Amino acid sequence: MRRGRMTTAVLSILVLSVLLPLGAAERSPLAGAWDGTWDSIQGQNGTFVMDVEEKTDGTLGGKMTVSSGGAEMYSTPLKSVELKGTTFQASYDSPDGQAEILVEGTLAENKLNGKWKVKIPGEDLIEAGNWQATKKAQ
Repeated sequence: MRRGRMTTAVLSILVLSVLLPLGAAERSPLAGAWDGTWDSIQGQNGTFVMDVEEKTDGTLGGKMTVSSGGAEMYSTPLKSVELKGTTFQASYDSPDGQAEILVEGTLAENKLNGKWKVKIPGEDLIEAGNWQATKKAQ
């Protein structure tokens, strides 16, 4: 009888060790580092690195580092990052805290592309443009 309980316990542990990883949530396809380029309606352009991390609660966060002319302009935390199907949305505050940058796009085959705009409460569109990014190999 004792041997039967031990065998049952060992088999239960083995079954759980196989099944638990199967039930774990998949990592978001956004998680990782993204190298990108941007341009603006005013004729400016540059590069950026977007680092997206998946938090333990399943939400996404990270930071955006933007450069122009080979020099870093700023690096700031992302306020929001989400992916619904293939639609990507993110936002972050400008370094001076006066504006919010909204980034929208589409994910396809480890590539993101879309549009961005600067939003200041109570003002018309100040700046906007296009962007594209490729996920860095991990």
